[in-house]
Amino acid sequence: MTDDEFAELKRVIQERETEVAARIVTLLSLAEAGFDTAEAEAALWQEIDALTVLRGYQATIIEMKDE
Repeated sequence: MTDDEFAELKRVIQERETEVAARIVTLLSLAEAGFDTAEAEAALWQEIDALTVLRGYQATIIEMKDE
């Protein structure tokens, strides 16, 4: 992976982290207001799982670069 590709991966991860954090805040607000957020929470967990995979991939690349 080139340095530019790695930088792009890092940028994508940061964007996803920001999006997930914003969705968490929104869901908490909606849940507090009494709305049913079950479906949105399930979708959020899928996004969190995808973000976890991206972070794992990033960590693997960092390990490979360090070798």
